[in-house]
Amino acid sequence: MNDYDGIETIRGLPGALPEGEEILWQGTPDWRVVLRRVFRSRFVVGWFTFFGVMLFLNKYGAAPMGEAVASGFAVLPALLLALAVLTLLAWATAVTTAYTITNKRVVLRFGIALSMTINVPFALIGSASLRQHPNGSGDIPLNVIGDETFSYVMLWPHVRPGEFKRPQPMLRGLADAGAVAGILASAMADYHDQPVEYLADDRTTINTPTRAPHGTALPA
Repeated sequence: MNDYDGIETIRGLPGALPEGEEILWQGTPDWRVVLRRVFRSRFVVGWFTFFGVMLFLNKYGAAPMGEAVASGFAVLPALLLALAVLTLLAWATAVTTAYTITNKRVVLRFGIALSMTINVPFALIGSASLRQHPNGSGDIPLNVIGDETFSYVMLWPHVRPGEFKRPQPMLRGLADAGAVAGILASAMADYHDQPVEYLADDRTTINTPTRAPHGTALPA
């Protein structure tokens, strides 16, 4: 892992590619997926709707219908403000993030206020999982082996939810997660010079055939 100083020779990468390394795929999260899956916009809408209905029912029968309806709609400005803030955060998350898959590693560059770059060599990826939703969007968490650990807070939201003990870096909110997982599986298979099992279902595990030595650290 290494900090990012804001100067990119190649978009999404902390420096020029070493000889023999090439970019296979680059992309960013889809802000609409981030809005729904990370910032839970549907839950927010549901919560405000429920609250509005409760305010309406509280007035219904005890006050004129127009007053009851107005009471229910009183939450609308707060709902619109909340959605505006969440949409801005989702958009900012997407435009400041760049995911890169090369023939040797996965690179995550992210951060709204402070940009950082995470390099994850294929040699240190024990497995990669695909969680795909019905619309084709999804996430690809990386199970990093060895003694290297990450901060869940530092990685969020580019981290597998709930994995607090050993946080897993994750390519999150991809619009076409299955295609990206296929590229990663193929690249890992070529890197290890062995077939890598890959099934394009809604929860796939891409297992690497080798393991890095215990105690190996991620290179900067």
